[in-house]
Amino acid sequence: MRKIYLLLLLAILAMPASATVRYVDASRPDNSGNGFTWATAHKYLQNALSAASDGDQIWVARGTYKPTNDPNDRNASFVMKEGVAIYGGFTSGQMNLNDRNSDPAGNGTVLSGDIDSDGIPNGNSLHVVRNDRNYLTTRSILDGFTVAYGNADRTDIDNASGAGIYNYSSNPLIIRCSITSNYSLGSGAGMFNQYSSPHIINCQFSGNQTKSTGFGRGGGLAFYEGSPVIRNSVFIYNLAAASGGAIYMASTGSGTEVSGCQFSDNRSVQNGAGVDKNGGQLLLEKCTFTGNEVQIGQYSSGGGAVLNVGSIQIEKCSFLRNKARIGGALTLIAIPSNANVRIDNCLFYVNSSQVSGGAVYTTGSPTFQNCRFEENNSSYGGAVHNNGGTSYNDRSIPNFVNCTFNKNSANLSFDNSTRGGGVLFSGGVGSPQFINCVLWDNGGANTFDYEAVLGVLATVIHTVLDASVTGYSGGFGGVTYIKVDQSPFAPGTGTRLRPGSPAIDAGLNSANSTATDLAGNQRIINGTIDMGAYEFGSTAGDLAITGVSGVNCEVLSPTARQVTFTPTYAGSDGSPITFGIYNEMLRTQAPG
Repeated sequence: MRKIYLLLLLAILAMPASATVRYVDASRPDNSGNGFTWATAHKYLQNALSAASDGDQIWVARGTYKPTNDPNDRNASFVMKEGVAIYGGFTSGQMNLNDRNSDPAGNGTVLSGDIDSDGIPNGNSLHVVRNDRNYLTTRSILDGFTVAYGNADRTDIDNASGAGIYNYSSNPLIIRCSITSNYSLGSGAGMFNQYSSPHIINCQFSGNQTKSTGFGRGGGLAFYEGSPVIRNSVFIYNLAAASGGAIYMASTGSGTEVSGCQFSDNRSVQNGAGVDKNGGQLLLEKCTFTGNEVQIGQYSSGGGAVLNVGSIQIEKCSFLRNKARIGGALTLIAIPSNANVRIDNCLFYVNSSQVSGGAVYTTGSPTFQNCRFEENNSSYGGAVHNNGGTSYNDRSIPNFVNCTFNKNSANLSFDNSTRGGGVLFSGGVGSPQFINCVLWDNGGANTFDYEAVLGVLATVIHTVLDASVTGYSGGFGGVTYIKVDQSPFAPGTGTRLRPGSPAIDAGLNSANSTATDLAGNQRIINGTIDMGAYEFGSTAGDLAITGVSGVNCEVLSPTARQVTFTPTYAGSDGSPITFGIYNEMLRTQAPG
């Protein structure tokens, strides 16, 4: 897939010999130009769009562009054309595509719905960009723009959704765009998609909001059918009055993918503050969910980071400090009961829920491999609540393979004692399975707890438990678990195994189907798999930045800063260290 996208981007950057470039510059004194040079550029983007045909490119200079000059024409929108690529971020006179500033955070190229110029949303365009049954493909490109201030506030479904971008039976490529400050009564305030499969690459969705508690789904994005691809994008401060603070998906098809994305501080009133997926397919890969929250209230339910109904595959994701009423990070609903749910190589850290499932609430039989659950908290099931009651799936049997559970806690008070299960609270006739796992310091005798009538004891196989754990059953034949009174973890390494740990080379190889551990290292080193999320000996330990010094911020230009600092580390094994920039597109009003 990476090779395919490399070829796609190269194709974008290579101008066909027959292509006509049309120029747009908002600073032109009038609109008399023919658009064939910067000196004769169109003043308004709409004129270039009207003149463009398949294969053309439109180069747009910095400035603010509105879909109409009539402050009362709220129905006016920019409409993309098949095979036409629209590029923002130019300075007038630039003649190479690579010379422009393609970053919308600093290029000042804005598609604005504030047609009445009053700075409030009431009279703004219903849709800033509208692709309604124009059957676009990914040859139709919007690249390097801020799309802002749409307001889809009508009660009919078409004009209640997609204030920023509205796609109906259209599949454009949206790349390097900032979709921000759009408002919809209904779904997809930032972008709405019906029967559409857009590709969304390197974009940011921020401050978008849906307003209806009945059907205001997808503050940033909403999809109804289609097979979208979303990569390397940021979702921050989006709000859904119903479900899906950042993204809502319903009945999405094969090939639907969200990868390399960051979800931070998104909110919803009902479900899925990060992502709410209702049926269909989804691969969720290499994403980070931080500080997302389903707001506790009359209508709130679950999935601080993700609420999923149906099948899903989650790989190499991190869930940090997310909150909800149930399922602080994940709520997994087994409809249908045979839904395929698999979570591999994921981190669940300091997630919390008010009622149940600090990290995960599940009603089905998901499989977790090489996952780390640490310092999650709830009343029922500090890490996981398995609800296999009659309202869902009586035989819910979650499987945990090579998972590490450390310092998870449940705080249910009952008969002057603490109950709830630091690792697991379970109901239903199925027995949750723990294979090749390590459980340490999760409340001792309160590590496992069960519903009085329906709960069936968890089964532990090739698993390390601290000595005070009770309330489980062993597997069949031989020694199936090891109880210890000393931490199996090496000090200062998170939850990596210490030398001499009984979890080393003591697992069951056939239970695990992955090639790498949670750190991305070889899963089996000495012929027999270790217990827990990390293979011993794969690295010297978790790399951590323990401090910084010499922090300096230098102003390079009105839109650029250079930050320098000197870090100190712990856990380095001498390998090269690469730094990444988190939320690099975010704007700030802070000095410096």
